Amino acid sequence: MTKRFIYKIYDKNGAYLTTWNDVVNDAQFTSTINLGFSELKVKLAREIDNYGEGGDVKYGNWVRLYVFDNESGQNGVCIYSGFIDSYEPIVDGRQETIEVTIVSWWWELNRYLLEGTGTGIDSLIYGNGFSNGLMPIMSGYTSGTITVSASSELAAYNAWKVFDASLTHDPSGVNNHIWATASGSITGWLKIDFGAGNTKQVQRYAMVALANDRTQWKDQCPKAWTFEGSNDNANWTILDTRSNESYWGEAEKRVYDFENYNTYRYYRLNISANFGSTLVVVAELDLMEGIAFSRVGSTQLKYRLQDPSAILKDALDKFTGQGGKLDYATGAVDLTGTSMQYEFNTTTFQEVVQKIVDLCPQDWYLRVGADDLIYLKPKASTATHKFTIGKNVTYYKQEKRLENIVNYIYFTGANFYKKFINTGSVSAYGRYVQKIVDDKVPDAGTATIIANNILNKLSAPEIRVTLKVLDSNNAVNESGYNIESIKVGDTCKIFNATKKGYNMWDEVSWDIDAWDYDITNETATLLQIQKIDYFPDYVLLEISNRQPDLAQRIEQINKRLVESLTTDNPVIPQ
Repeated sequence: MTKRFIYKIYDKNGAYLTTWNDVVNDAQFTSTINLGFSELKVKLAREIDNYGEGGDVKYGNWVRLYVFDNESGQNGVCIYSGFIDSYEPIVDGRQETIEVTIVSWWWELNRYLLEGTGTGIDSLIYGNGFSNGLMPIMSGYTSGTITVSASSELAAYNAWKVFDASLTHDPSGVNNHIWATASGSITGWLKIDFGAGNTKQVQRYAMVALANDRTQWKDQCPKAWTFEGSNDNANWTILDTRSNESYWGEAEKRVYDFENYNTYRYYRLNISANFGSTLVVVAELDLMEGIAFSRVGSTQLKYRLQDPSAILKDALDKFTGQGGKLDYATGAVDLTGTSMQYEFNTTTFQEVVQKIVDLCPQDWYLRVGADDLIYLKPKASTATHKFTIGKNVTYYKQEKRLENIVNYIYFTGANFYKKFINTGSVSAYGRYVQKIVDDKVPDAGTATIIANNILNKLSAPEIRVTLKVLDSNNAVNESGYNIESIKVGDTCKIFNATKKGYNMWDEVSWDIDAWDYDITNETATLLQIQKIDYFPDYVLLEISNRQPDLAQRIEQINKRLVESLTTDNPVIPQ
C-alpha cells in the first residue's frame, strides 16, 4: 500500500469543513517529551487572489493529519493535531502557493491563565485558628460530639480552657483561661476526641502558650512536643515533632503545618519539655484541616497534599472549561502515589503542566498525543520498541555527556533553605551544583521530592543516541519499522551493535573512546525516546538514559523570573 497523508479541516467548534487535496510538500514536524508538537507547515497549490481565506484557510481552524499505510488500516491514524496560526501567500516565479502554519494545541496552553472556577481541588485554605478552625468555643469538657481531656490539671486551669477563646488570666484563680499541668508535671498531654464516627484530616494547628501579662510564666511554656493522631485511643501516629522551640512572647500565636494523609478521631498535643519550670501551660490551641475552596476568577491557587496527577486533571478541567482543546481521559493519566503541595500565582496552563512534571517522581514523563489528550506516565521498565542496526536503523550516533550532571542542590523555598547531596556522584565525578529558588514550594517535603528527582536523574553522565529509523512502507526484505507507532516517552533497546568499526549500513558515528564505554553495552541499556523528528519515509530519534532537566532550560529560568514578579499579585485581578 502506498503511504498517503490526508489533512482534514474543522472549524473552531469542531465541525468538519473539508479535506485538503492540494498539499504540495511533505509532512515534517517534531514531538518532544514533556512538551508537545512543533509547528507543521503546509503548502497549498492555490492562487494568491483566491486561496480560501475565511473558509478553510482561517485563523483558529482545526487541522488533523492522518496517515494511511500498511499498518494503519482503512481509517488511518492521526499523527498531528493543531490549529491554523498563520498563513502566507507566496509567488515563486510562475508558481503560486499558500503556506499555512499549524501549531499544536500544546501552545494553546500558553494562551490561558489558571483561574479558580468554584469547583475542584485547586485551593485549600485554613481557618485563622481560635475561631475559624475545627474547634468550637468551649465552656466545658464537652461540646457536641467533641470531648477534651488532659494527662493532669492544676486546679482551675482546666484542659477545655485552651478552647475558650480567651487569653486573660484571673489573679483570683477562679476564671483562668489557660490549661496547666499539675504541679511537678513538666510533661503532659492534651487530647481532643471528635466523637464516634467523626474523623478529621488535621494538617495544621495553631497555639498560644503564654497568656497576656504573664511574662513570668515563660519558663512554663512548651519547648518540645509531638502532635499525634489515633483512631483507637491506644496506638498513636506522630504527625509533627518540635524539639527546640524558642521562648514564647505574650499572646504570640504560632502556626504549624505538617503532612497528614489520613483522618483520625483522636488528636493530642504531647509535651515532653518546657523551659525549666515545674509545670506546663498552654493558653490557646486550635486544629485545622484543609478545606477545598476556590474563588471564581482567582489566579492564586493552592494545592495541598495532592497527587500531581490530580493537580493535572484539575488544571485540565479548568482549561477545557475555558474552551481549551487538550484534555485527559481514563487511562491517560496515572496516579503517582505521592502527595505534595504547591501554589500557582498568575501562571499559564503550560507552566502548570511543566511544573507538574517537576513534582512527579523520578522517570515520570508527559506526552501530548495527536488525539488531543495529555498522558502522564511512569517510564516503562521494559522496551516498548526494539531497533536493529542494519535492518531498520540506517544511522546511529552515540555520545556520553558529562556537563549536565547535578549532584549538589541548594533549594530556597517559601520559608526554608535546604541542601541536598548525592554523595556517590560527588565522589565519582566531583561537585556539580544547581540552585533552585521557588517560593511556591511551601514545605521541605515537596522540596525533597523535587530535589531527589533531579539528583537521581542527573547524578551520572548522560548516554545520548541519535537513530535514523526507516519506515516499513518504503523498505525491502521486511526491513523498516512502523514509525507512526513510535511515541516520545516510549522505551527502546538497540540490537546488532557488535563491535566498533564494523558495520553493514550507510553511515555510523562512534564517540566512545574517551569514556571507556563499549558500544556493545547498548543492547543491555534501556533508553527512552526524548524527541522525534518525523519525515514521511523515516524518523530521527533522540534517545537517552534520562529525561532533559526542565529546571535548566532557558524558558524555565525566564518563567521563574516572571513568577518572582507576580508573587505579590492580589488573589483576584481587579
